[in-house]
Amino acid sequence: MDDWRIVTEAEPWLVGEAIAATVGPPDHPFRPTRQFAVMFPRLAELLSRSRQSTVIIPSGRYELFAWGGPDSGVRAWLCPCVSKTVSAGAPPDHQVLLACFGGITGRFNEPVDNWLLNHDHALTAAEVGRDASFMSDYAWAFEECGGIPIIAAEWYPAAWEANGNCVLCSRDTGELLFFAPDHANPHLVPYGRCPMHTLHTHRGAASLRQWVEAIATQWAAALPTL
Repeated sequence: MDDWRIVTEAEPWLVGEAIAATVGPPDHPFRPTRQFAVMFPRLAELLSRSRQSTVIIPSGRYELFAWGGPDSGVRAWLCPCVSKTVSAGAPPDHQVLLACFGGITGRFNEPVDNWLLNHDHALTAAEVGRDASFMSDYAWAFEECGGIPIIAAEWYPAAWEANGNCVLCSRDTGELLFFAPDHANPHLVPYGRCPMHTLHTHRGAASLRQWVEAIATQWAAALPTL
């Protein structure tokens, strides 16, 4: 089964460089570290059940994690290859994750209402180097609560939504906040005295680990083989 061909022919708009790809066979299973398996057991189980292929396209080298078959529908993640150096700017949980999993830049045939829906980048090492300073463009929205209540340098984007919403992660604790000026998510609750559609917490996802494990559970529930 050529997972890359199946997913890119079904959703060709997701990877514009698909035709230029060099794809290896799915011959190297995911092997989590002990720490990864302890901290992220549901994600480790999900990835360990996948077919993992290396994909090289002009923009870089990736891993394709695929599940299911042509009859049930192949679902997949396109993920950057693991970086040789793990950024010290991430909290311990995210450092453990990035040591053997590169995050997610593309999803194919994704389950309805999973928490990665519409996200362009999630959990990647590249985003750890950024911070929350982009929120200064929205300072006017926080005037009624006395200003932006976090220090931008202490937070980084753990995931970006296509509409500009952002999942922010604390570099120190792994706590999550959700900057969501454009949302209709019933799980989001305003953070402290912040107005609606600014900073929020998420019911059921107070930390990076909780958020990641919930997403793994959502994807596993949609796979007939798990």
